[in-house]
Amino acid sequence: MPTRLEVLGGEALAERLLDSKFVAIPSAGTEPPVLRFQPERFGTTTLGPTYVEFLAPLVGADVDRKGNPKTVVRVQRGLTAQAMRYLDLLFVEPILFDAATLPELGLAGLTNILLPNPASYVIQKLLAWPSRDAGKRGKDLAYVHEVAVLTQKRWPEVAATVKLLQARFPAEWFDRVHELIDRQFESEAADGPIAVVRQYRDLPGRAPSERAVWQTVRDFARAVGIR
Repeated sequence: MPTRLEVLGGEALAERLLDSKFVAIPSAGTEPPVLRFQPERFGTTTLGPTYVEFLAPLVGADVDRKGNPKTVVRVQRGLTAQAMRYLDLLFVEPILFDAATLPELGLAGLTNILLPNPASYVIQKLLAWPSRDAGKRGKDLAYVHEVAVLTQKRWPEVAATVKLLQARFPAEWFDRVHELIDRQFESEAADGPIAVVRQYRDLPGRAPSERAVWQTVRDFARAVGIR
């Protein structure tokens, strides 16, 4: 979400969530805390298996004028969000999707949500990758591979969005993406393909080879203009 969110209809988003039988779980260690919302059946003390959290773009410096980290922002009354770099990419050309088309979600009627465009998603993942915890980096590269596989028939459309992003955001961002792909997917024996294949370790029958991962990500990156 944006760093500031207008209150519509007189009721803030947090109030609507509470009215819908959600409870707020504050994080520890930040001021203000990050508020996560979960169905009240999971309790009010610890996070359950399903919850909602909000993210907002980190704009400008990492700290405010007093030297305090800008890791959490107040976006609306009663609602805070974790501030992360490069999230503003995800606001470009989002995709409208009816979540009710997935039977597993059990939604009765039309439920439109906005999903990040594949181009924005991949570029944001790769830009944030160097600052991610080491344990999450392999998973992020696996997401890039999954997007490359799932969008293979629509790579020209992804490429068009990449051009739009390049016109709106700093050129150095795309230089970093290019360098990261070159380094991590230099060959089938590079760190990237190996890390991606490890993510499939517990999914019998689904694991691609390092060579297949390398070729897919390489071809995707070239086709959409990020390498």
